[in-house]
Parts: sequence; C-alpha cells; structure tokens
Amino acid sequence: MDLNTYALEPYVEIRLRQLRSDAARGQLVASLQRRPLGLRAALALALLRMGRRLSRRGLVVPRAA
Repeated sequence: MDLNTYALEPYVEIRLRQLRSDAARGQLVASLQRRPLGLRAALALALLRMGRRLSRRGLVVPRAA
C-alpha cells in the first residue's frame, strides 16, 4: 500500500491544530485551579486570623509606634 504524503499532510495539520488547542485549554484550566498553601503560608494566615480575633476581644492591644 502506497501513501500519498501530499494528501495526508492536510489531515496531519488539522490533527496537530486540535492537539495544540487541547493542550492550551488544559494549561489554562490548570493555571486557574487553586493550589494548596504551603505549611509556612498556612501558619502565617492562622497567626494573622488569631491576632485579629484576639484584638477584637480586647485581649491584645497594639503597641504605640
């Protein structure tokens, strides 16, 4: 069986375009997903929240500059 490469070329180009658009869509979706926080960032946020709660209750008073 003999393949005509000139006739096959448009089909290959179409398939490559489809694959590239699928890859671009996949990268876009992956970039929009939230990534989990690291331990350091989670600890920092927890400390900030704790400080806000304590300051609302009057247990912690900010220092004068």
